[in-house]
Amino acid sequence: MIAGNDHMDMYRHYAFRPASREAVECCRYQSQKISVYVTKSRMVLLDCQAIGSASILNHLLATSSLDGNRSGGVKAVDLCRGFTALSGEIESLHLTAFLLQVCHTVILSVDWFVDIDIIRHVRTAEMLRVTPTHYSPETMKYKPNRKINFVLAHQRAKSEDFQPRNVKNRAKILECLFSDSQLDIKGGISLGNLGCKPYGEIASDVNYILLSEMKPRPKTEASAPGKFIFHFSFHIYSKNLLKEN
Repeated sequence: MIAGNDHMDMYRHYAFRPASREAVECCRYQSQKISVYVTKSRMVLLDCQAIGSASILNHLLATSSLDGNRSGGVKAVDLCRGFTALSGEIESLHLTAFLLQVCHTVILSVDWFVDIDIIRHVRTAEMLRVTPTHYSPETMKYKPNRKINFVLAHQRAKSEDFQPRNVKNRAKILECLFSDSQLDIKGGISLGNLGCKPYGEIASDVNYILLSEMKPRPKTEASAPGKFIFHFSFHIYSKNLLKEN
């Protein structure tokens, strides 16, 4: 949906196919490596596999266990598992570094705020970027030393995540975490700058967007009328934000 689809679209009309209900229930991953989609306006969208995904790691470990059993011995299995876990982390770093190298804007989607290991992963991948000091406009059409727009999209946000005080504090945390980074975290893509009135008084240009989980509210949450209305309003806001942007 971040790529521009509506939640009512059929799966085959999505830029990047979403995970099916069976995949979600079985905790299977959907994206693998990097997928590419070119829009009608020739904008190139890249979808990368999840960072530190337990589902991907479980698949790699299961594959390595089979290879270890063929080699024979418990030590062979343990060695294959250790090597697989390390190679999976290195591959994820390479994919992230590639995105930071070629993309104009990178959107990091997270389910909660904030996994410090994910931030460390991004900062490590940033150091792996190739930044030549000498380049020719004839050979490279973009500046390799340019700043990359970096946006943190908080998916499945709960009612308490939308509280203005929490949004303000988290924006400050992100600003501190990327204070010495080449990633442009202060691009003005915030709830206040996008016209959401409750956040108009928060003077922050940190690229931090919240999107509520788009499914019916559970009964326990619906029992509190004020909380239900607050969450439902941002559920509608999230749908409009994805549609307009």
